[in-house]
Amino acid sequence: MTFPFLVVALGCQSDSTIGHPIEITGYLDPARMELTSRTQVGEEKSATIAVAGRPGATTSTAPLLIHNAQSKEEVDADPTADGGFWASIDARAGDELQVAQEGAEAVALTVDPFESLPEREVGVDLSDDHTRAVVTVSFVGGLDEGWIVSVANTALSLIVDLERTGEVEFEGQIDADPDTVLELYGRTPDGVTTLSVGIEVPAE
Repeated sequence: MTFPFLVVALGCQSDSTIGHPIEITGYLDPARMELTSRTQVGEEKSATIAVAGRPGATTSTAPLLIHNAQSKEEVDADPTADGGFWASIDARAGDELQVAQEGAEAVALTVDPFESLPEREVGVDLSDDHTRAVVTVSFVGGLDEGWIVSVANTALSLIVDLERTGEVEFEGQIDADPDTVLELYGRTPDGVTTLSVGIEVPAE
């Protein structure tokens, strides 16, 4: 009397796999991704856009594909061990950049005009062991609470948020070799990313 039940149970198990659903093996976190550029963008003016993934932006080590849905341009990026990445692609204001990775649901980021990084004075020193850059930034007019100031070593796909040490000062360290050019940029309290500026690590 148990055989009919067994057949039904096996039949249900078979039906559940007929569609061959895609296995989700990773996760892309849009909250840990941002766009920046050294050049302002417009609807008729393209610029090289940096697609920056902070640590934890992906949980997988599989390669990433960044695709401009309008121009159809594509670039690859290899995530770091902690899930960060950095890639560059040309885009205009309003373009949609899709970040895809095998085993994860794709993320779409829209290119918007950037804020300017407020007037500042920047100091960069090399650590005693010549493996890190010590970055200090003083904003002439100060910055409201809620601003985040970041420095990136694009060669290492590494992004570090500087610590506020005063009303106008921020400071932090990032792994970097001598003569490396770092990217400095910020995010407003409303979450708008600024243009980036290059800052050079001193030679030995």
